[in-house]
Amino acid sequence: MYEITEAGTREASDWLSELLAVPAKEYPQFMAGLSFLAALPPDEVLVALQDRQQGLEMRLVRLRGVAQAAAGAGLPRLFGLESEYEEQMMEAELAFVRGLVSDIRSGALEGLEMWRGFFAGDDAVTRLSINLGEPLALAEGVEPTDLH
Repeated sequence: MYEITEAGTREASDWLSELLAVPAKEYPQFMAGLSFLAALPPDEVLVALQDRQQGLEMRLVRLRGVAQAAAGAGLPRLFGLESEYEEQMMEAELAFVRGLVSDIRSGALEGLEMWRGFFAGDDAVTRLSINLGEPLALAEGVEPTDLH
């Protein structure tokens, strides 16, 4: 027969307490994508973001359906907190994506014309590489050490 040891119980308790108490930097793939967004033409980014928006909307519908079923089955909120958190995080991401889509469509995104310029003309890929590789050209007076 197997059972958790006293030391194992303490370790599990310490680990879970740390997960709940200590904010940690998490690295979602979407954040990585946003950091390199200007490497794609704005129209391609707009299509990708619209696809993401649709995917998030569908995931939210499914997640809410599961939550309603759990509540209807009498499952206490205590056992659905991770789903509740996921739903709220997804809602925040969806609001961000909708706003970004709107800003790109309307032209309100600061730097949009510069971004479009990266892809104008025959030598667009070379210019994009130069612009992304030389942040000082984009922000006069900024030192490379300031970009960390």
